[in-house]
Amino acid sequence: MLLLSLSILIGFLICEVVARLNTRSDQDGQAWLHKRALLPYRFPAEMVRKKMNHYFQKKSEAYIIDDPLLGWTIALNGSNKSGMYQANSQGIRSCPQEYSIKPDSGTLRIALFGDSFTHGDEVTFNKTWGKYLQDDLRKARIKAEVINFGVPGYGIGQAYLRWKYFGRKFYPRFAVFGYQPENTKRVVNIFRSLYSRNTWLVFSKPRFFLNRNGELGLVNSPVIPPEKVADVMKNLHSSPLARYEYWYNPKNYSNSPIFNSRLISLAYTLLTKKQHRPGGRHDNRGDLSYWDIEGEPMRVSIAILRKFVREVREEGSIPIILHIPKSNHIECLAKHGVSPPQYQVLNELKEEGVWVVDPAPEMIGKHRLFKHSHYSSKGGQIVARVLADAILEILEEEKELNSYPGPPFSTYKERHGESLLKEYTDRQEITIDIGNTNDENFIDGGFHSREIHLNHTSVRWTGQTAVLLLPIYPKIGKQPVLTLGIVNTGPTRDNATGGITVTLDEKQLGYTPLNQGENIYQLTLSSPIKKPGVATITITFSPWQPSQLLGTKDTRLLGVMLDWVKLEYK
Repeated sequence: MLLLSLSILIGFLICEVVARLNTRSDQDGQAWLHKRALLPYRFPAEMVRKKMNHYFQKKSEAYIIDDPLLGWTIALNGSNKSGMYQANSQGIRSCPQEYSIKPDSGTLRIALFGDSFTHGDEVTFNKTWGKYLQDDLRKARIKAEVINFGVPGYGIGQAYLRWKYFGRKFYPRFAVFGYQPENTKRVVNIFRSLYSRNTWLVFSKPRFFLNRNGELGLVNSPVIPPEKVADVMKNLHSSPLARYEYWYNPKNYSNSPIFNSRLISLAYTLLTKKQHRPGGRHDNRGDLSYWDIEGEPMRVSIAILRKFVREVREEGSIPIILHIPKSNHIECLAKHGVSPPQYQVLNELKEEGVWVVDPAPEMIGKHRLFKHSHYSSKGGQIVARVLADAILEILEEEKELNSYPGPPFSTYKERHGESLLKEYTDRQEITIDIGNTNDENFIDGGFHSREIHLNHTSVRWTGQTAVLLLPIYPKIGKQPVLTLGIVNTGPTRDNATGGITVTLDEKQLGYTPLNQGENIYQLTLSSPIKKPGVATITITFSPWQPSQLLGTKDTRLLGVMLDWVKLEYK
């Protein structure tokens, strides 16, 4: 009996050695057999930490940067290493080209929102479907201007939030949402590195969910600061975010002592056919398939798209949901005549009277539509042509062709102003902590991304001109006093000038010149305030570029660094 036990033990040890020789472990202790991860899975915290450290070292050169509300976004004046992707000073992919907040009179402005397919990965700007769309409409004698707000890696929720926080301020006549079906899986994801282990997007993202009443809620907003993502992921099992991470199945991360044996881990993985990779079909928390119309990914996706449609209409613009088919979807339609699962979403929206544009039928039988994973110029031209035809049809129906007067410019400010007035009606003091998460409520344009000054103070740089909106009220026996804290104006330079102007209903309430250096500025608004309104605070200053004056790679046009704004009644 003893001899048998020793023989079994020796055999097991030999097999254990063979198993370890034929597998490997990464920095997180995750075991792999070639490209296949062995159960139980390990959180890729150290992989995230390593990539995040590299990001911080190269952030000034990054095209994609972290963002507290969106997870990540395009850097102002950003460019990737090859120069294929370039952004303007507003963080919008272009040739590069700057865009005014309000389109020129008679211009048909179209805004695009979506992921890498909308952004135009793998092709130059002139070969993106957004640029082809603009060209096609101009050939039809429409003075069109297409602005591409697409960002690589975005989920449906992020694309919607880019509209909400940024794109809507540009007054588009048409707002086009590029619905790429894979994003149904991204919409229920917080940590992209759990969904895709090889990703370079190691930030976290905001995540929409449906509450018990079927209403949309939002978690991880603002998002986890980039420097803390690895630590949160390492202990995700104890984090309140764990229940919202769809691509975290606790069963697959069980840390039973028996799995210290590589042989047992290998055998368990190979015998458990369903669980074949982290972030795969069977590594999620869902009871239903993510393509099931009643499952959480599909229901949340539809809810966000409906919210986008509703809010675009409220702004006086026309929403369009554009289907972005991938190669396997086109193949499914061509070979089997079966509509892929995403058509359940598209059909629901169609039935609700939403304009849904689908280029997939025009792509069947065509070749070389994709570069590697994204559209080639040929694929982009088909998407643009089908979308342009739909826009022309809409314009014909509304009898606006060649006579479009422009969007209702005051819509955003009026609607947003109403909410500001309602929220702050009884306040004796309003303080805006510039760089904090709620400063977006007051910013109307001209500010760069948030950053940290002297290791602890959140601030923003302005451009040459920056605009804030501030609710203001009549107070008996008191005058409104505005104070601004400016902590930096850049290097000392000759003839640098600027000023702060406050207006209400096109009437100037106050003005003060700006000087170089750190200063606190105070304006007593002398004109009588007869009724509640939203004042416009305009800050202008001679622009400068760090790349020219400091020798860095930062090519932004900067004005002043603003720390805080306070409105009091004295």
